[in-house]
Amino acid sequence: MASLSLVNLKKVYDNKVVAVDDFNLEIEDKEFIVFVGPSGCGKSTTLRMIAGLEEISSGELYIDDRLVNSVAPKDRDIAMVFQNYALYPHMTVYENMAFALKLRKTPKKEIDVKVREAAEILGITDLLDRKPKALSGGQRQRVAIGRAIVREPKVFLMDEPLSNLDAKLRNQMRAEIIKLRHRIDTTFIYVTHDQTEAMTLGDRIVIMKDGIIQQIGTPQQVFNHPANLFVAGFIGTPQMNFFEAELDKKADGGYVVRAAGAEFELSAEQNAVLSEKEAARLENAISYDEDGLQVSDSPNEETWPKNVTLGIRPEHISLCTENDDPRLEGKVDVCEMMGSSMHLHVDIGDKDVVLVLQTVDLPMEKRAGFAYGEQVCFSFDAALVHLFDAETEENLI
Repeated sequence: MASLSLVNLKKVYDNKVVAVDDFNLEIEDKEFIVFVGPSGCGKSTTLRMIAGLEEISSGELYIDDRLVNSVAPKDRDIAMVFQNYALYPHMTVYENMAFALKLRKTPKKEIDVKVREAAEILGITDLLDRKPKALSGGQRQRVAIGRAIVREPKVFLMDEPLSNLDAKLRNQMRAEIIKLRHRIDTTFIYVTHDQTEAMTLGDRIVIMKDGIIQQIGTPQQVFNHPANLFVAGFIGTPQMNFFEAELDKKADGGYVVRAAGAEFELSAEQNAVLSEKEAARLENAISYDEDGLQVSDSPNEETWPKNVTLGIRPEHISLCTENDDPRLEGKVDVCEMMGSSMHLHVDIGDKDVVLVLQTVDLPMEKRAGFAYGEQVCFSFDAALVHLFDAETEENLI
């Protein structure tokens, strides 16, 4: 088991492409960390720098307070599971799992005990005499994980290990990794582009874009409080709905937001956050000399309304009637039946809005779905909206 410290890590390739920039992260002993983001965001490159397979251009990497920038991969006490399994085709499952221990000149009896213990944990004891070509994708993945387990590494690295599996097997293996994590109790760093994997596996998630960390937090933190527009759109299935909107300030100091022809009054908690941020902005604009005397006036209050992006998750939208206010109206474009729920795509003229509706909450005549072109009204609780600055894309609340 080990803690890791990544300080200002940067990776620049020879063609001057910056793959990872100013990466800072503290990983606690026995923590399960997930790097997630779209293809090309730098997550696998960061993992390979931790493993020693990529040279660090600048910054420092510590494992248990030991600087390992120049330490060879074999001396970092790290095990890595690759996307393509990387099994030796001419060796049996037993030989694949035992190979690293043989290189260390571990006694045969100890090798046998460790291999069979790992095989028992992963449920592959009856496969030990087979060769990789006789295994399914899920079985090969178990063998690759078992080969890493027997080494008893300080840190377990996994680079998109489930991406080659079909959907059903991926769900099964995800559950197996959760069980495995509790049984071997070591530090895990897991890379994926699948946000479902990130949400279900990680103690904390590191969301990346273009080589830069966008947000670090628990699954619930990044879901409930996305730091910016990118995180809000990336985390959540279906993704968050976004509207061009105006944030306006009322005479009593409260705030309202207008989107798609409807006006929503924000909650007391949201008003308090926005008022505090506005006060801080005005205070920071005032200049003082070295004696603490004010040398510039507070700027005039910015002109209201202010352009923002309103975000609301599909599961937070509900149907309403024509008499309800506020409400939005549109026509059904697509109705996706998902069994216990349905995904309703509604065209409101300039955009597609997705609603996730629980089937049991609908009138009996609507449980079979909505007709194409059917007129519907919907609304949402303003306390559940996210507001993003139209220019910086940062979350205002």
